[in-house]
Amino acid sequence: RLIRVGIDNVIGFVSDISELDRFKVETIKPQELNNTDDYFVLDVRTANDYNEGHLDNATQIHGSRIMWNLDKLPRDKKILSYCQKGLTNTIASSALRSAGFNDIVELEGGYSAWLDAKRQPALAN
Repeated sequence: RLIRVGIDNVIGFVSDISELDRFKVETIKPQELNNTDDYFVLDVRTANDYNEGHLDNATQIHGSRIMWNLDKLPRDKKILSYCQKGLTNTIASSALRSAGFNDIVELEGGYSAWLDAKRQPALAN
């Protein structure tokens, strides 16, 4: 699966992760995303998917090309990244973190979940 997003130089793997250091990935639920003004919005889906619909102010860079386009990403603004359902986004965000982009928020469930959340009626208190 990694080859699909451009990661083709894997030297080894870890079979037991229980002793590895862990960090919490920052995520946001689609229902909590009221606007995108505070973020650099990064759509890591294909150009066709992007053209069919995307979040406001999104910049499209396919997940498999992300490491070749680091110069197009800001280092001084929080990046909100998403794909269609979440898998490609997780890998692309991890690659960005390894390249020194530490202020990344991942949209839970991707664009599909965001669309579903928009279709839900607001609940009254």
